[in-house]
Amino acid sequence: MATIEQARAAKRRLREALAGSQGVTGIGLAPVTAGAAASDAGREPPRAGDEDWCIRVDVVSSDTAGDVPADIDGVPVQVCLTGEISAL
Repeated sequence: MATIEQARAAKRRLREALAGSQGVTGIGLAPVTAGAAASDAGREPPRAGDEDWCIRVDVVSSDTAGDVPADIDGVPVQVCLTGEISAL
């Protein structure tokens, strides 16, 4: 799995790779937890460990989820379907 430093570096590369992609609402880091549920995009969750981190990508639809890689530079990517996000 990945340390926080590896995850941060991979996040920068993923952000560049997804720049301009319609339907991506957020990209962040998340600790991998033992009880993590499978993402809404149908992928298995990353497995837990002491210093395990993943990249979380929030997307509007499952169509966009298909554009997101399962991992980048060995860091797992978790896709979460959020739907449209707007200010109240």
